[in-house]
Amino acid sequence: TDTLSFNSNFVIPYDYSQNPDSLPIFYEKKYSLTDTASIWCRNIRSMSPEKLFLQGGNSIIFKNPASGNENILWCETNFQGQFDIYGFKYDNNFNITDTFRMTNDTLTETSIILDNNNSIYWIVQNDSLLIKQSFFLYQDSLYLLNKDTLDDNCVSIYSTSSIIYTKFENDSIHLH
Repeated sequence: TDTLSFNSNFVIPYDYSQNPDSLPIFYEKKYSLTDTASIWCRNIRSMSPEKLFLQGGNSIIFKNPASGNENILWCETNFQGQFDIYGFKYDNNFNITDTFRMTNDTLTETSIILDNNNSIYWIVQNDSLLIKQSFFLYQDSLYLLNKDTLDDNCVSIYSTSSIIYTKFENDSIHLH
């Protein structure tokens, strides 16, 4: 990445074996601390030039990218008016081919993480709930399966190989 901008929250997909010449990295990019974040990507195997993936601006924000299998980048965005979790399916050239809306509510979802079993986890900021949503893709359609509340009083998620998250208990924050 360049040294003139603020690059953060990078993510590399778990399994990107469809194209051995390509390994994407996605990240948030801002040009100043007050700028609106966009999502950029780059092939780190070929070190091709970085490419704009999702354009922020005019109060539209794309943040907290997460990726697993299936060539989908998940992130929080308000590009349709309210913050929700969306998936953006992409091809081997990192062009968006489809968009999926995971949530559709007035709550604020944060700390998005995926596991390699097609489950997505997030914290509902308003209620501090840890949510797990299972899904699968079939013929370019997203099917949502079980949606479970795993815990409450949660702050953030750090890992899904074994779920590690922070939670308020007895006036302090603990790892679980």
